[in-house]
Amino acid sequence: MQRSKSLAMVFLLGVFLAGGAAGFAAHQVTTPRTKCGGDRASYRERFATELGLTASQREAVDSLMEMQRTRVRALYSPMRPQLDSIGRSRDSIFEDTQRQLKALLTPEQQARFDRMRREGRARKK
Repeated sequence: MQRSKSLAMVFLLGVFLAGGAAGFAAHQVTTPRTKCGGDRASYRERFATELGLTASQREAVDSLMEMQRTRVRALYSPMRPQLDSIGRSRDSIFEDTQRQLKALLTPEQQARFDRMRREGRARKK
C-alpha cells in the first residue's frame, strides 16, 4: 500500500514537472519578446542610442522591425488556434495535477502550497 502511494506521488510529481516544462515552452513560443527584455519601443530606443542612429536610420530600422514583426505573425498565424488549444489543455492538466497534489497534503502543507503558488504567480507578473 505504501509503495503504491509512493509511486503515485512520483507519477504526479513527474506530471507536474512535465506540465510546467510544456507550459514554459508554449509560453516562449507564443509570447512576443525582444532579445534584451522590455517592450519593442525600449529595445528600438536602446538600439538607436547605442549605435548613434540618425533620424532617417531610426525610421528605416523601425520600418524593417515592423516588417519583421508582421512576417513572423503571419508565420505563426495558421498555428495560433492549435497553440491556443494546446495552452488550454496544458492549463487544464496543470490545474488537475495541482488539485491532486493538494489532496495529498496536510492542511498546513496545503496553506504553504497555496502561498507558494501565489508567490510564483506574483513573480511572473
